[in-house]
Amino acid sequence: MRRWGWPKIARTLVLLVLTGLVVFVVGLVVDRLGRKPVIVDMPADPISPTKVDFREQGSVVEYRGDQSKVEAKFDKHYKGQDGLDHLEGRVLIVDYGKTGGRELRMAGDAATYDQEWTSVRVRGNASVQIKGLTIASSEFDYDRTTGSVRTAAGAILLSPRVVGTARRMSYTVEAEEIVLEDNLDCTLIPRNLSRKPVRVTGRRFLFNQKERRGRVEDDVAFVQGKNRGKAARIAFELFPANDNLSRVELSGGAEIEAEDPKAAEKAAAGTPTSPTAGFTDFISFRAERQTLTADRIILLPFENTDKIQAVLLRGKSGIRLASGGGNTTDLVGESIEIIYLPGGDLRDFTLEGSTRIRGYQAASKLAKTLEGTKMTYHGSDRLLKIRGTADRPAKFDEPSRSLTCGILALYFRLNSFDAAERVTIVSTPGEGERGTSGFFTRSQPVFIRADAARYDDPKKSFWISGGVKMWQGRESLLVGEMTIREETGEMHGTGGVKSIFAHQSKSKEKVQERRVEIEAGTLDFDPQAKKLHYGAKGALRMDDVGLKAESIAVDLVDGEIRRVLATNNVTVIQGTREATGDQAVYDTAAEQIALTGRPALKDKDKGSVLGEKLTFFLSDGKIVVENRDGERSLTKIK
Repeated sequence: MRRWGWPKIARTLVLLVLTGLVVFVVGLVVDRLGRKPVIVDMPADPISPTKVDFREQGSVVEYRGDQSKVEAKFDKHYKGQDGLDHLEGRVLIVDYGKTGGRELRMAGDAATYDQEWTSVRVRGNASVQIKGLTIASSEFDYDRTTGSVRTAAGAILLSPRVVGTARRMSYTVEAEEIVLEDNLDCTLIPRNLSRKPVRVTGRRFLFNQKERRGRVEDDVAFVQGKNRGKAARIAFELFPANDNLSRVELSGGAEIEAEDPKAAEKAAAGTPTSPTAGFTDFISFRAERQTLTADRIILLPFENTDKIQAVLLRGKSGIRLASGGGNTTDLVGESIEIIYLPGGDLRDFTLEGSTRIRGYQAASKLAKTLEGTKMTYHGSDRLLKIRGTADRPAKFDEPSRSLTCGILALYFRLNSFDAAERVTIVSTPGEGERGTSGFFTRSQPVFIRADAARYDDPKKSFWISGGVKMWQGRESLLVGEMTIREETGEMHGTGGVKSIFAHQSKSKEKVQERRVEIEAGTLDFDPQAKKLHYGAKGALRMDDVGLKAESIAVDLVDGEIRRVLATNNVTVIQGTREATGDQAVYDTAAEQIALTGRPALKDKDKGSVLGEKLTFFLSDGKIVVENRDGERSLTKIK
């Protein structure tokens, strides 16, 4: 029995998302780089030749009335005709903010600022550093009144683990919020260098450090080797106590596609499955490639590890697990929740709202499907519970059998299942396939209704109970409980057995259909001998003829009754006549019942008759009595 491979999804998502988006957020926002800004070689705009108050190699320190401090270092400083202060050559401006505030550093080839330091522009190899962020551009505008830094000249992000670009950038000091817009394109380098880098593209990135949350918007896509994903928007949050992601949400056509090379190696070493395999071989979670799609995909990591605690899919949710051989398993629902243990093993998962799990084998081109309104899987005992309603029952559909019910429990460890509440089964097995063949004929489907059903794969048996009704064409069987051996087709039923056959009698005048009913306490079917055995006092009824015996055996040919043998305490009743004996044989072709074993006939109107053999002719109602000496009686009783 194969072990479910849900932890592989967790490992792949950790590889793709936590190694990708975590690096993106931490690299951009949280890393305390503490390094000098990398200067991009972009020359400053030409400076007016008219200069006043010129000085070289200096610094300016300004203390403002709001208790803030601004410091500037430069190679040249002068007052321009525009009334602004100009700085040139290795310019560094540091705004220390209010006492205890955060430090903002700007560097470039040139800078201008007004007398009150309310507006600052840095140009040429310009860079900004704040809260561990380093951003380079050809120019930046700093508005100290609003506490915002902006550029529309293209921004370049550089850090040990992030290299990226965007056309526009803004940062608000008070809100501690950075926004990157237009043509966002970042390459994220994992801490573990053995893993491939992740490339993220989109239009807009926003992160608020105070609220410890952010988002990437507008046609977001990310790629890591053969792993990829996309969404209209990705939102994320950090834990309050550390810089780890606490939540990642992909929304708007969200999709994650990942590859598990280890699963491919195991699949190559495995053995192919057969068309007659049970549901655990069809519904396999060993997958080389995994695709998650939904309106929203939510990832909830554990706080102090890189492992996923939960994966939540909301709205038109689907998971496809595919192998190199073409086998697939699809999970579909309005919502899907997958919960993991800290070690990465699956704890449980839930599908809700028009749920479906479908397993497909490429070699046999066969599929098996599970459906319901809610599915819950418990990893500890590997049990899948499926619930349904009257309008949408739980369903197990395979090539040879379809089962619907209110509650369906599948035991993946045993490849077995239990069904309860409004159980309905339709079975049409082909040659060599599984299924409930029925004892009438294999050429027509068998319909079954019951209160409960169970399939036991180790015993290869199928058990149904509680008001069981089986029918096939015009034939039917009622029984309290029935056990069917799947490999041999043998059946054993107990409690209130009642069989109904449609038998065509062929008299000289016309073809007449007779309804044959047989009741008993037990029923056994031998498919090799094509024989039904009714025990624990059986009774047969047909038109105006009745037969009772301790045991009744029925021989079948092509689903039709060919011969009935009744033994022990046999009674035949026809109208006002009643005959007893040890054995009776009903020959359906001849339309005769032969009673032997000291037979005696009683007629309320004509008295009693003894003979060696009594023969009932059903076509015309005659009874022929054979004497003990073997001579045929001339008396015919009608």
